[in-house]
Amino acid sequence: MVCLEDEMSKQISYRVPGKRDHEVRCVKRGVLLETLAAALPAGTIRYKSKVVDIFTDGSNHDFPTIMLEDGTYIKAKVLIGCDGVNSIVSKWLGYQPAKFLGRSTSRGLSTYPEGHDFNPKLYINLQHGMRAGYIPINDTDVFWFFNRKTLPQDSEIAQEPKLIIQEALDLLRDFPEEYHDILKRTLPDTPSLTPLRCRCPWAVLFGRLSKGTVTIAGDAMHAMTPYIGQGGCSTLEDAVVLVRCLAEGLNGKLITSTNEERKRIEQALKKYVEERRWRVFMLMTKSYITGLSQPGSGNFAKFFREKIMTKVPGDALSHAEYDCGGLFDTMK
Repeated sequence: MVCLEDEMSKQISYRVPGKRDHEVRCVKRGVLLETLAAALPAGTIRYKSKVVDIFTDGSNHDFPTIMLEDGTYIKAKVLIGCDGVNSIVSKWLGYQPAKFLGRSTSRGLSTYPEGHDFNPKLYINLQHGMRAGYIPINDTDVFWFFNRKTLPQDSEIAQEPKLIIQEALDLLRDFPEEYHDILKRTLPDTPSLTPLRCRCPWAVLFGRLSKGTVTIAGDAMHAMTPYIGQGGCSTLEDAVVLVRCLAEGLNGKLITSTNEERKRIEQALKKYVEERRWRVFMLMTKSYITGLSQPGSGNFAKFFREKIMTKVPGDALSHAEYDCGGLFDTMK
């Protein structure tokens, strides 16, 4: 990683003797979603189906039933809320909502049809209370981001991609010249501007994360700040652990009644929650603390960032040493 703060550049390596090298990789969200969707049987995914209500009653043997915006009812045996920071499933569970952080992030995708000269590294620049960075995705595409304090006019700017790019160009005028070139090459349909929100770490530690055969995953459970790049990674971990717990609870076992089936699913979801609770608590806490040490957070934060965080690269990526296991590890 190459980091530049107030015109002083430093290259930070996260290689730790005796441990495997860590990789920083940027993946297009659309490519990831298409890849995951392609592995499912046709008809598995139902698009444009907004859930407006959830309930359990005897008509579905106390399994969850969801109501869609168009009035359709769907009876399910398991309901997993992967519906993001505004999760209706989290709300149904009584889980504490995500909080605004007072900072917003602009993002975009730039393209170099003829190819770019950037090395496969994450570049971050910290100046004037702002944090900007970019990382190559492949030989032609570059992802960029820009983090700064939330402004009253953000809701208006967010509606116009051209305004997002222009504002970034104006605020990053003192940043290295490559930022200006990257911003000007932004694909017109990719810029976004969103306020940062996260769930409080203690909410995941003490909150209700499952009820009956209903649970949550991803941002619905552990929306966190983007400063350690673990939001999507931790969601993939959720998926592996969840599948494993359900498989352990149901596969190869004789189920003689609907009531027994429901109890087995409930126990599997409880096991999933307890396995994930501490892991995501640590990630959320680390990400939150990292955010507090960003530029513009005061002298103590600057001291913490310069003298502590950059001196312990192994600890800075200790969360990446975690192994959530395989899909059927404990079933062998």
